[in-house]
Amino acid sequence: MNESQVAFIVLYLIYIAVTVLFHNTCFAYPFRLLTTFLHEISHALACWLSCGSVRAIRVFNNEGGVTQYVGGCRVLIIPAGYVGSAIWGSLFVSPH
Repeated sequence: MNESQVAFIVLYLIYIAVTVLFHNTCFAYPFRLLTTFLHEISHALACWLSCGSVRAIRVFNNEGGVTQYVGGCRVLIIPAGYVGSAIWGSLFVSPH
């Protein structure tokens, strides 16, 4: 293994340790709510892009959420939450 591979493995293990230790703490709670919001806004963006209308976006204290919409293409809207979350996540961690 070369030096960059060792660095990757070490950083990944640190990431896992931090995630396990702090996941259910008050420090991570705002980030979990942000993740839920970005998931729901991704549904809304897909609805708007497919000519639908968003009635409400709600994020709850239990880290759940719902996007209420009318019209649009459900085939695009339903998976958009997960696809959008992956895209948002890549935007947050990309160096550029």
